[in-house]
Amino acid sequence: KYGTGTYINLSADGVTSSELLGALLHPTDIYGVQSAVYAADIITISIGGNDLLGPFVEAMGDVIFAFYLIPDNGWFAFDYEALLSDLAEWEMDPSTQPQFNQMLYDLAIDLPGYVADFAINWGQIIHKVRLLNPDADIYVNTVYNPLKFSPILNQFADPAIQGLNLPIWGYAATYDYKVVDVYSKFALYNNPKKLAVGDLSTLAQFSDPEYNGPVPFHPTDMGYKFIFNMHK
Repeated sequence: KYGTGTYINLSADGVTSSELLGALLHPTDIYGVQSAVYAADIITISIGGNDLLGPFVEAMGDVIFAFYLIPDNGWFAFDYEALLSDLAEWEMDPSTQPQFNQMLYDLAIDLPGYVADFAINWGQIIHKVRLLNPDADIYVNTVYNPLKFSPILNQFADPAIQGLNLPIWGYAATYDYKVVDVYSKFALYNNPKKLAVGDLSTLAQFSDPEYNGPVPFHPTDMGYKFIFNMHK
């Protein structure tokens, strides 16, 4: 419909704002990010989620290692059913599961630093992108809250996620980009039968090599369709 074009996907699992900034500033452009930005007519950016998700997953991993691994023929198996049961009980009465309370306490100490670092990184990222390409149309996603399945976790993480979105909104006029508000779209979507973001219920299926369904904390097919349509 619109003629020929070239699509370059520079995304990678787990990339943080620091890593994206490093790629944009690397003197030899070994990742090809700078040359791609320079030549683009349209640029889409989704960054920041891993700045918080990485520390959260690490903290959750520490809890799983300490409380939810069971011996299994010389190895250890992940007792995901116990984890899901304890999380459900915690939602009803937080005093019953002190391991999750301690996890949030420890995270609360570190999250403000991650948010502050992102604000600095984002300002430098978008400044460098505009230096490389003053004319491209740029679309920047807000960071969504992936913890909607848990009211306690959702409420805990939301201020930090909004802290990431603050500079994304704040620099839009200065650097002439459009904000694609994925955060609000996902927050307002409430169909429990067809999730926009994967919850923890799929943990049992990860051992199946044929599994190709939703991944916890990441958009489902429905969620990706929302993002795609918002960009259109």
